[in-house]
Amino acid sequence: MIEIWKDVVDWEDLYEVSNLGNVRSKDRITIGKDGKVYHFKGKNIKKQYNADKYHCVPMKQSGVKPFRFLTVHRLVAKAFIPNTYNKETVNHKDFNKTNNRVENLEWATRLEQELHKVEYGMYN
Repeated sequence: MIEIWKDVVDWEDLYEVSNLGNVRSKDRITIGKDGKVYHFKGKNIKKQYNADKYHCVPMKQSGVKPFRFLTVHRLVAKAFIPNTYNKETVNHKDFNKTNNRVENLEWATRLEQELHKVEYGMYN
């Protein structure tokens, strides 16, 4: 599959996310407090795990502290999957929380997520 990159929603000037679930920062130029011009080369962002075992990435806006950790599956869904019915969650179709490829994700309500678990025998 070809990797396609799109801007991260609400972070368009700083980050991109791919249909394969990767996140990278963009090349950028900033002016420091000292008045000097700084050039930053974009790079892939290393994924981490949050308490719920989802992949997340640290994201930072210039001059704002601290980092915000955002889940990769939501970044992919917001960038690639239209949320026509304004559903509040993103469902992993194969139940693998680290498979953040766009074809494995779908917008869902909490009820739809529970029904998905029941349908595939994953409900405790």
